[in-house]
Amino acid sequence: MRDDSSRTTEKLKNLLYIIGVSMTCKSITVTDSGI
Repeated sequence: MRDDSSRTTEKLKNLLYIIGVSMTCKSITVTDSGI
């Protein structure tokens, strides 16, 4: 049970990290196009 919960937490962390990176990339692209 503990293994499953820890795995889920890792997946969520990875998902949040990916989302954050993609959001940063999008904002960078928007700024570049704006300039």
